[in-house]
Amino acid sequence: MQNHSTRRAPRSQRYFLPAEAAALLLVSPQTLSRWAERGYLPYQRTAGGHHRYSAEAVHRLARSLRPMANGDAGQESTGGGEAA
Repeated sequence: MQNHSTRRAPRSQRYFLPAEAAALLLVSPQTLSRWAERGYLPYQRTAGGHHRYSAEAVHRLARSLRPMANGDAGQESTGGGEAA
């Protein structure tokens, strides 16, 4: 019996194409691919070698990035100098 490294995704779980996941995260597909290779976003490989990202993992990453964006905006607005 052969051992295949590609696993089939459960049909009940939603998976995104790279372009879909990138659009939801507001990044380019290339950035998404780099994040996946660095382990920031888990992925499945199709039989053809393409990446698929679970909706759960994409939404979890989006939630983790949101506080950083809100924090950065807050720091800019409280930046410091008094108006003359």
